[in-house]
Amino acid sequence: MALSGTAASTAIDVVRILVAIFALGLASVSDIRTRRVPNTLWYVMAGIGVGLLVVDLSLLEGSTGWYLVLAFPVAAVFTVVVTGGELWPVMPADEEDQDRELTPSEARVYIVDLGVSVILLVASVAILVLAYDNLSDTGPYWYIVSSVMMIVVALGLYLARILHGGGDAKALMTLAVLFPIYPLGDTFPLLETPAGMDLLFPFALAVLIDAAIITALLVPLAFIVISAARGPLRFPEAIFGYPVPPDDVDEKRMWLLYEAEEGASELTRRLWPRRGKAADEARARALAILQGRHEAIVYVSPKIPFMVPMLIGLILAIFLGNIITGLLWALLGA
Repeated sequence: MALSGTAASTAIDVVRILVAIFALGLASVSDIRTRRVPNTLWYVMAGIGVGLLVVDLSLLEGSTGWYLVLAFPVAAVFTVVVTGGELWPVMPADEEDQDRELTPSEARVYIVDLGVSVILLVASVAILVLAYDNLSDTGPYWYIVSSVMMIVVALGLYLARILHGGGDAKALMTLAVLFPIYPLGDTFPLLETPAGMDLLFPFALAVLIDAAIITALLVPLAFIVISAARGPLRFPEAIFGYPVPPDDVDEKRMWLLYEAEEGASELTRRLWPRRGKAADEARARALAILQGRHEAIVYVSPKIPFMVPMLIGLILAIFLGNIITGLLWALLGA
């Protein structure tokens, strides 16, 4: 339920759920069509989340200014992390030459951006430290800390390339803002979450885990079926992708599962495709080699619109809960 645990809790949770489902629904459509999701969607969704958080905190019993100010670290850390410290964009995400030098005016804006970002982060830490010493009930406080940490974890998952797309990470960060606590706690989720585990496994992480389980179970099976229908199976490629004619490789929607070093004629198999300009060039060289060999098929991994599994994971997390911790707790309880 909402942090306040009042009669308004259900209404706050329902609004959070409706906003999340609607937003991830739009994100799924955009991801399927273009493999991109506009940043505006995350900003609006997070803005609504912060507003609902302020309302939630104001309804806490004995709510004071120290409770209300807890919304600041959530908003500030989200803003800094989701923009990469570039609060006023000087190099758009679709900039063709990411390595170009900034103009003097752009450099000044970027320096100001970094300075403001540092101030926001320092202020957030200061507020969290001071609030802890001035709150009579630190229960809600730890949920705020959990939300802030989840935003940082989402960034870490992206940098570690566990999350391939920036949109996937931003969706996770936004869910951390929107859901500081599991919604509808009195009725759902059906799988019980052990006391305290909702702080270690916040709702946004439950959504990701459920989405990952759905993807891990269904996608490899779909790849094997498609590969078998198109010709002899080649393992392990058939678990991570499917075959297409070399001329049908769409670099905007697919990753070739092979790379080639500059000047080399041998291919390196990459079952988990890398990101970045160098990786794109290595795949392009590999494709040219395969086309030169007149290969009938090459294996590719589609750039899966992960917003769709995220949407399914959201619905599962709301009504079923964190599948892993829920099942483990059920087994231990049994």
